[in-house]
Amino acid sequence: MLSHFGEGITALFMEPYNRKVWRTDPAEMGVYWQGDRVALPPLDGTAPARKDWGPNACFRFPRTGGTGEICRRLAAALGPGNVRYGWEAASVDADRRVIASRDGRRIGYDALLSTMPLDRLARSCRPRLQAIRSIPGRLVATPVAVIGLGLQGPRPEKIDHVTWMYFPERETRIYRLTHFSRYSPRNVPAGKSVWSLMLELSALPRRIDLAGWTEKAVADIRRYGLLPKETSVISRWTRLLPYGYPVPMKDREGARPVLLDELERRGIYSRGRFGAWMYEVGNMDHSAMQGWEWAERMLTGAPERTIRDPRGVNAPSGGK
Repeated sequence: MLSHFGEGITALFMEPYNRKVWRTDPAEMGVYWQGDRVALPPLDGTAPARKDWGPNACFRFPRTGGTGEICRRLAAALGPGNVRYGWEAASVDADRRVIASRDGRRIGYDALLSTMPLDRLARSCRPRLQAIRSIPGRLVATPVAVIGLGLQGPRPEKIDHVTWMYFPERETRIYRLTHFSRYSPRNVPAGKSVWSLMLELSALPRRIDLAGWTEKAVADIRRYGLLPKETSVISRWTRLLPYGYPVPMKDREGARPVLLDELERRGIYSRGRFGAWMYEVGNMDHSAMQGWEWAERMLTGAPERTIRDPRGVNAPSGGK
């Protein structure tokens, strides 16, 4: 932070924001993961070109159905009866290659692709993984609370052009605000005065009080002038995600590959944002490619690239 942004920006934004979102002392984090995840200022002091802002410079979003529409379309492509919902895996018998659900149902497999958090998957395996007893690194995750607000009334002009905003301030638990109705007009009911925001909160205490946090978050954005007094909150949606961010700790690689290798020797392949536990390739597009590449490997033996070469796939020409 200091070497790329200097003392001023680091003190005003980078350090307090990163402490908030990661819930970790930045000195305990590695730098191996950054790549294009952090847009850097040019050394000559000029404003960076929009194409150099990293993966968020331009992105696509479903016209209808929200983010979940992507998953629904993928599931539909697998055909009827090939996706089971509400079937939570409780344990994996790696010797017999059988998964047991919490209600006692069982299903066998030849090769298992898992997207559950790597630490949970490792604990659910029977017999117990030997690596768990002596891994020299840590898998650290931060929880996130997500609050959706349906709003009716005036919308301040200063956020009309905004996709999202970041909050380094310590007096609010909000670290990011997303102008969700701007992504698509169909994200809200028809009506000129209806709009929506999504708030993400970190630095969470042990006791969970989503209702209280929601009211405090609404008060915070009103105080910041982002929610006019004449605008009312007509709907609220809340969700607590125990696994929000896989923190790229300095010692992460002392744990992650050790567990992945032992699982793979048992025919279990852990992929996805928390399955592979790699923030640098943990976005939705990265996770989808992890699944695609795994399937190609199973069918043809082709090597997986995304989890093996994150810098390469994140390079400007990596996806071409």
